Amino acid sequence: MIGYEMKSVQYYQNQRAEMMSFIEGHPSVILEIGCGEGNFRNNITWENEYWGVELLPTIAEKARSKLDKVLVGKIESNIADLPDGYFDLVICNDVIEHLPDTVEFLNAISSKLQMGGQLIGSVPNLRFIQVFIELYIKRDWKYVNGGILDSTHMKFFTCKSLNRTLNECGWYGKVEPINPQLQKWWKAPLRWIIQLVFGTDSVYFQIGFNAKRAK
Repeated sequence: MIGYEMKSVQYYQNQRAEMMSFIEGHPSVILEIGCGEGNFRNNITWENEYWGVELLPTIAEKARSKLDKVLVGKIESNIADLPDGYFDLVICNDVIEHLPDTVEFLNAISSKLQMGGQLIGSVPNLRFIQVFIELYIKRDWKYVNGGILDSTHMKFFTCKSLNRTLNECGWYGKVEPINPQLQKWWKAPLRWIIQLVFGTDSVYFQIGFNAKRAK
């Protein structure tokens, strides 16, 4: 867990308000995997029951003051302790890329959702232009303590590959790039040229999704 312990305090405090647009309706029984200090709940304005799973005990302890129930440890170790068919929303912001087996997670978490329940989350976007610069201009692939090439990332996704992975596991919904970056220097017409050459999604740092199980 050393890589996680070295992350900044802000990493575990992020409220991620931009992910609210991926939630449909007003789900009332919520599970957040990788809940950090529990600040995403501040976005939920309606009545709810809110569970969390957090890897680090020190961070989970802070989340306990904000959430109704918090499990500590890896989701793989805790998933059997979650009630089946209980949640109508599971949140996994910046989680899937850290897991050794995406398919196993997607199959396992589906049993924890109510019928029609939704899974939302985000992953880093491998097609972000900075990754191209590192790989093809700098000819490097250096893992660091944060960002897309975070040393704790075990999987990498594009919009297309994430959508395919979800579909192959029986999940369907919305997958789209989020959080455009480099606003300071990425001005037109440079932005247009880059998008024309590399695609619109190349200006986005992350990918967001909302998925439901096929009926």
